[in-house]
Amino acid sequence: MKGSKYIFLAFALTFLGVSSCQCSKVEPEEVRYDHVSILYSVGRNDLDFNLSDDIRELASGNIPSAKDKKVMLVISQMFFKPVDTRGIFDSNPYLIRLYRDKDNVVLDTLKAFPMRRADGTINLLADPRTMNETISDVRSMFPSDSYGLIFTSHGSGWTPRGYYENPVPPSSKSMLAGSNVPEQEHPLPVGACDYVPFERDPSLPKTKSFGRQLFIESLRSMSLESDVIEMAGSLPGHYDYILFDACLMGGIEVAYQFKDVCDMILMSPAEILTDGLDYKKLGDRLFGGLKPDIKGVAEDYFNFYNAKRGSERSATVTVVDCKNLDKLASVCKELYSKYADDIAITDPDDIGHYFSVPDRCWFYDLESMFIESGITKTDKAVLESALDAAAPYRAATDMILGIIKVKVYSGFSTYIPKKGNEYLDGYYRTLSWNKVTGLVK
Repeated sequence: MKGSKYIFLAFALTFLGVSSCQCSKVEPEEVRYDHVSILYSVGRNDLDFNLSDDIRELASGNIPSAKDKKVMLVISQMFFKPVDTRGIFDSNPYLIRLYRDKDNVVLDTLKAFPMRRADGTINLLADPRTMNETISDVRSMFPSDSYGLIFTSHGSGWTPRGYYENPVPPSSKSMLAGSNVPEQEHPLPVGACDYVPFERDPSLPKTKSFGRQLFIESLRSMSLESDVIEMAGSLPGHYDYILFDACLMGGIEVAYQFKDVCDMILMSPAEILTDGLDYKKLGDRLFGGLKPDIKGVAEDYFNFYNAKRGSERSATVTVVDCKNLDKLASVCKELYSKYADDIAITDPDDIGHYFSVPDRCWFYDLESMFIESGITKTDKAVLESALDAAAPYRAATDMILGIIKVKVYSGFSTYIPKKGNEYLDGYYRTLSWNKVTGLVK
């Protein structure tokens, strides 16, 4: 999905002239916008070039004009300054507005956020504090009754911060502490740890396998990754939709964690290839109708990859209707209790899954788990009715990355305690899904 159109980029500062008169001062009415969409692009990692391409592709499509009451914004942070973006990106987080000016699209830098916070910690978009502050700024600058979010970066589903990259408990990770560690010039963001390169099978297509960012502190390579609990809790206000253009975010645990902050969610239980969403068509889907067409976004994504061949014919996508997740939770709570012993003895190898790395086996298909555990036809019908309401659109290719066969596609992945450990079980108990359903006792 790489575009080749030339895009005009500009830094713009607008100055408002103020005239004086002797008449009474009249306060201007607040400008309110019909819809504000925010692409939250978490770079400073090996996806920087792909994320930059996403922005260029987005700009090549249907973008509102500067006078339009619909607004497309980007919050971005990357390592480098690509020549074809004319230095608009560097290590600082930026707030950028995309708008059409006749035949050109302008990327207007509205704000550059500082590289360091007041307490000295590095300012990273993966930090929930930065997420809250940057998006709060957007909501203040562009007041509206309708907001949408697109999150794009690496993804690791519901798992604890940093665990997918380096699957050991935090107490076992180097956290810049000890006698051989250089003196700290600046404090670290909460959850930062030494960077451990994550190696995948190089023969597989590259994926967005959310939120890991790299930085240097005290001459050591560090990383920070988002946590879905803190991430959902840090979002200010409510959103019409949240689109996750990141791997493995299609877990029922993730959907339920975000259900109270948005109306609809687009997500993928499996890994997403680095091209991600169809950004060229995204503007049409978000701004071309009376309201954003999230099902259309999902269809564009699926159709693009379903038309490919070989290992790149790989896609799973689910559109979640959040108001129906409580019903699904109620059904699963009853089924977890009824089939607990059967789930415990079922061979996980018989259950459909979405992970490509064998020792990161925390993403199984929700319905497949119950089917292989011997669910009755009556209970299966109840489950499928709840799934249809909670995930009104879901689609998957028959193979993922050319190595994983999709036997059943419920639209959601799930954790199976049998394939976890005490640490993962402990973290899982803190997720909203488990608090309601009791999968992990």
